[in-house]
Amino acid sequence: MANPMQLDILEQGINAWNNWRNQNPSIIPDLSSANLRMRDLKNVNFSNTDLFMTDLSEADLTKANLCNTHLGTTRFYETILKRASICDSNLENVDLGGCDLRHVNFCNSNLRRANLNGTEDLCIFIFVVQQEQLLVN
Repeated sequence: MANPMQLDILEQGINAWNNWRNQNPSIIPDLSSANLRMRDLKNVNFSNTDLFMTDLSEADLTKANLCNTHLGTTRFYETILKRASICDSNLENVDLGGCDLRHVNFCNSNLRRANLNGTEDLCIFIFVVQQEQLLVN
C-alpha cells in the first residue's frame, strides 16, 4: 500500500517530489497500488520506487526516470512514456499495449512476454532482450 506521506509530497507537484527524492536518496518510495491515472508526471524521478499495482493509465510520463523500479502488474493503459528511462526494471508480462513508447530506453530491463501490441510509433532501445520474448505484431 502506498505511503500516505509520500503521496502527499507527490501531490505538491513534480518539483516538490524530485527535490524530496534528491534530499532523501536512501529512502525507497512506496507508491504501490496508488491511483496516478491521467496525471502529468513529466520528468518525474520514480527511480527505485515501488509502483507495484499502481495505475498509471493515461498518465504522461514523458522523460520520466523509472530505472530500478518495481513495475509488476502496473497498469499502463495508453500511458505516454516518450523518452522515459526504464533501465534495470522488471516488465515481465506487463501490458504496454496502446502506450506511446517513442525513444524509451529499456536498457537491461526484463521485457519477457511484455505486450507491445498497438504501441504508437514504436521506436525503442532494447538491450539484452531477444525478439522472440516479446509479443509484437
